[in-house]
Amino acid sequence: MAGFIDNLPRLLSLLERARGNLNILQQTYKDEPDILAFYEPSARYLIHATEQEIRALVFDTLGVADADVWIHLEGPELGSSNTPVGVVGRFLEKLSIANKHAVSIIERANHEGRRFSQEITDLAEFNLIATAPGSLRIGLQKPDISRFIPSEPVAEQEKIEETLVQQISDAQLKAQKAMDGLCLLTRTISAAQDENEIEKLYKEVGHKNTLRLIHYAKDLTPPKRGPFTSISFIGPGIGSKSSGSKVVADCETRVWLSNRSEQLLDNQRYVEARGRIRAIDADRRFVHARPLYFDDQYIDDIECKLPIDIEDEELERLFNKPAFVSGLIVLSTTGEAKYIEVDEIRLENPED
Repeated sequence: MAGFIDNLPRLLSLLERARGNLNILQQTYKDEPDILAFYEPSARYLIHATEQEIRALVFDTLGVADADVWIHLEGPELGSSNTPVGVVGRFLEKLSIANKHAVSIIERANHEGRRFSQEITDLAEFNLIATAPGSLRIGLQKPDISRFIPSEPVAEQEKIEETLVQQISDAQLKAQKAMDGLCLLTRTISAAQDENEIEKLYKEVGHKNTLRLIHYAKDLTPPKRGPFTSISFIGPGIGSKSSGSKVVADCETRVWLSNRSEQLLDNQRYVEARGRIRAIDADRRFVHARPLYFDDQYIDDIECKLPIDIEDEELERLFNKPAFVSGLIVLSTTGEAKYIEVDEIRLENPED
């Protein structure tokens, strides 16, 4: 505690000076935007770094976490001293996958046919910084910008300052992407009962990506039979503008999202399925899954249309192996599955 008492005033004084310097900089160069754009990121970084040091000091001393978003899971079996670890693990795994899809949509990244690129994985991952009592509360924090600052030294000495300023600015934008992805997912959840919000999403990201968002947002909501009965997301930018930085979902939300998906495109569904790859057409970039399972349904044989950029070596690895397939399944007028436009395909056992 003595270290806390000694260091906190010093850090608060540093923070006050850093904020004062930023204000002076903005006033001095308000009519010279090019100069301001050059120096401002460094001033903001100093504020951010000092704030992070204060957070770390408070957390280490008092055990208080400063989360960017809190997720509150409620259910009869949660919040007690014997909450199953698997409940938290499975939810966080679903959140991680969903946020990678959301960030890849924001970045317009093409990860189709492969696992997510390392860049998307880095951008989409939060830091788990706390759990707290009250049913089950999970505190998440976007990554520190240091993760995105290159470790290699600047090659041209005369451009060190300019390069570092640009690197810091780029890193700040990248560190925000995880939060941007979660905000997009929670907007999708809030659109379950908001016609205007679903229309906005449709215009922003297109029909395929809207279906994709609905699928993964639905995966974060409580099922009818599950360990939690409601979930809340609380944090800046969460949900739509009308939701007030908080989104609450229950099993009825899941039903509403399914209905939204069906209303968007009558003859298409976004699915995650499991099947064995039994035939490959390398020229047409098609594979056949025999059989395929999804949403308690079974299909004897279905054609899977792959992205054209998938490499032949990857196709060869798929043959006669069980795989997970996600993408749009296209249905006939009678509701029978015709083929799948594959968004992602990966081996069930990556070691195969």
